[in-house]
Amino acid sequence: MSASEIIQQIKALPLDEQQEVKAYLNEGPRSLVVDAAKLDADRNARVRGAADHVFTEYKELLGKLAQ
Repeated sequence: MSASEIIQQIKALPLDEQQEVKAYLNEGPRSLVVDAAKLDADRNARVRGAADHVFTEYKELLGKLAQ
């Protein structure tokens, strides 16, 4: 079954059952809804860490390239 088919089946449910599905997805023990802001923050932290490593590790080389 595809995601589109599942979504269509959820849309066909009565409103109270749709709310139950929503609650499960949002508040379940392992939330299936991804927090985009948290993903962005995690990604930004990894990028900053990688950049810090590169600029620290290759400080001398980057300084020569900048001349």
